[in-house]
Amino acid sequence: MKRIIGVGLLSAAALSSVNAYAAKAELKVIGTITPAACVPNFAGGATIDYGNIPAGTLNKTSKTDLPLRSTTITITCDAPTTFYLKPADERAATVATGVLPPAATATTVFGLGAAPGGANIGAYAISLTGGVADTGTTSRTQSTNGGASWAVWNGRLSNAGNQLIGFTNGTTALPAPHTTITADITVVPSIAPADTLPLTNDITLDGLSTIEVVYP
Repeated sequence: MKRIIGVGLLSAAALSSVNAYAAKAELKVIGTITPAACVPNFAGGATIDYGNIPAGTLNKTSKTDLPLRSTTITITCDAPTTFYLKPADERAATVATGVLPPAATATTVFGLGAAPGGANIGAYAISLTGGVADTGTTSRTQSTNGGASWAVWNGRLSNAGNQLIGFTNGTTALPAPHTTITADITVVPSIAPADTLPLTNDITLDGLSTIEVVYP
């Protein structure tokens, strides 16, 4: 009996030793699949500065059109991507009543800010012209119904909040995937009649618009 018990104890001890070395090492494979991203950049500068505008050069009873100024916008994506540009006016409440820059309409003007005392300074129009793509061929196109339909477009940015701007492959009006797009941004401001502005102190133009990159 003692010998049988002894063998049983040795066998249990051997099994215990084997189990002690049966450890596991885990290897995890992780990562995150992220959508392609596009970044807009004003290569020509994000500020258009008209410097000092002498009050004596403003028309008293009618608007004064300032000369157009331009900058360049480049959108760079990390892979061929279909994207849209969505403009917005951050000074929409300051569009001066009845002030329309050349060729602008009520839906294509942006506010220039307010003078001390609350008088609206004027309005400006923005155009997006040209367009050079990594593919070499592109046309500007727009949708005003959330992307349901697209049409070739004249380049005026809208303040309505429903405009999407795309870039085609040159053969249809539908936006196509691109890696880079470079286009010109042109601004044409008009100042409200001098008689409506408090010209005894400096008045600072304060237009601010945004161009957001959105995806289908």
